Amino acid sequence: MLDKLKSEDIDGGINIIDLGSSGGLGAYWKPLNRFLNLYAFDPNEDECKKMSQEKTCSLSANYMPYAIAGKKGKYTLYKTNDKHCWSLLEPNSDWLSRFSFYQKFVVREKVTIYAKTLGDIALLKGINFDVMKLDTQGLELPILESSVNIVKNCFLIEVETGFLENYKNESTFNQICEFMRKNDFLLFDINTDHRISRKNHFSEKTKKQQILWCQSTWLKDYVAIEKRNQLNINRAKALKALILCANHGCIDFGYELATLFFKKDLITGEEYKLLKDESNWIFSEKKIYFFKTILNLIPNRLSKKLGEILIEVSEKPNPIKKLFK
Repeated sequence: MLDKLKSEDIDGGINIIDLGSSGGLGAYWKPLNRFLNLYAFDPNEDECKKMSQEKTCSLSANYMPYAIAGKKGKYTLYKTNDKHCWSLLEPNSDWLSRFSFYQKFVVREKVTIYAKTLGDIALLKGINFDVMKLDTQGLELPILESSVNIVKNCFLIEVETGFLENYKNESTFNQICEFMRKNDFLLFDINTDHRISRKNHFSEKTKKQQILWCQSTWLKDYVAIEKRNQLNINRAKALKALILCANHGCIDFGYELATLFFKKDLITGEEYKLLKDESNWIFSEKKIYFFKTILNLIPNRLSKKLGEILIEVSEKPNPIKKLFK
């Protein structure tokens, strides 16, 4: 049922803000490409230009070379050896120097740049966003706090944040948890496969390195909001919530929402009946679900590239199958 939906059935698609877009969306978003209206930000102009020139399968894509922060104004951009570690916050060298990957965070250049808030971006005005993805090297909490009008409309938010201050004064996971709970979000996934070894001769022999950061996925609790008589969404928003639950493998919660949406006449009786069958929660790109399971088992720095390779290989003709036709 969900696989048959078109972008026009859901108010023109799923609107997603990607902050810190270097490297692109994860491979698990691919089943939704035909629905996605992407608004991506990265302070690295070369990276933005590169992404904008690459072929996209999204419904639409906008790449903007802006630094986003909680307050607009002048900031120091710390350009580190690894471009993925660039930040408006200074790396916490005293702490990071204890680990094997410290050289990634060594600052090679400091430049003064002007940062904007999401509210300053004219292109975003008037858009009802469904998803936010934040990988902003420690600035997640102030960005979320300054974007409450966007946050209140989102159904899904993905956040990459540290457990400790890897950057000076960075947002930590505990702070993110508090903010998300206050805004009716529930934690549905957490990828803690970001273990880093100490800088000593046991670095490759230890079995358990320290977890320094994580990626968490949060979904809006429409059931709790409805119990307060505060739920105000239309059919398109309800369908998008079901699509996102399906894509992220949260079909138990999706079905709970479907029950609520049926009671509120946001989906039909026939649609509700179809959603009792697990097969109607799976998109045609079934291979993505298998790939996602594999990708969750390996470090994030490898998963995006491997996802692309697996999908490319799977789409090639299989000569063995022809023998049995």
